[in-house]
Amino acid sequence: MKAFVFALLLASTAAFPQAATERYIPIGRSPGISGVHSVQGVIESVNGNTIAIRSGTTVVRVEIADTSDIWIDRSKIRVTNLRGTPIDLVVGRTVEAYLPRWIKVEVAQ
Repeated sequence: MKAFVFALLLASTAAFPQAATERYIPIGRSPGISGVHSVQGVIESVNGNTIAIRSGTTVVRVEIADTSDIWIDRSKIRVTNLRGTPIDLVVGRTVEAYLPRWIKVEVAQ
């Protein structure tokens, strides 16, 4: 029983540093997530809490949970990233979504 509790505690603390630093990682560069478990592309439409992301020739519809973090990726203009809101999900912007945990939206100004 002690080994199980220790393994569970270890697993939960290993995920915490990734989540705590995720806001600072640019779109497409999250180790073990980007290109494997996330969707990257351009916002094609926004309808309530659902966004359509065009990735190449595919359109993926994702539903944003109330608990999803939205990060504004400002790494291209070399300033600190910010916490965003659903208002920041604008058609035409580049995004990466790893739901239900987070969505990063790129801004260039």
